[in-house]
Amino acid sequence: MGWKDGFDCQDGNEWVAATGQYTANPWGIHDILGNLWEWTCSEYEQQYAGKERLCSPTTNREPRVMRGGAWNSGVTSVRAAYRNRFFPEARYNFVGFRLARDQIRDVSVSTDP
Repeated sequence: MGWKDGFDCQDGNEWVAATGQYTANPWGIHDILGNLWEWTCSEYEQQYAGKERLCSPTTNREPRVMRGGAWNSGVTSVRAAYRNRFFPEARYNFVGFRLARDQIRDVSVSTDP
């Protein structure tokens, strides 16, 4: 497997790795860096000026921030602090988004008097 002239990752994946294939980070989250660039809802600004704290309206067609690097990224961009940008209508095999949900709490009711 792998690319003949591509990235020598030696992880057995030619492109994107299956979710949860590697050990979680200290917070129990898998696949934070290096699999796919992950969309954020923020409009891109070259210098931080406040837009990174807000979700851009869906009608806004300005570039959005992406983070985390992808399988085809160089080592300098595979960091949560590194930002990239694309227009919302862009479609690539190295860009995605993260599905997340709240942990389900046990709300069972005790029958003890």
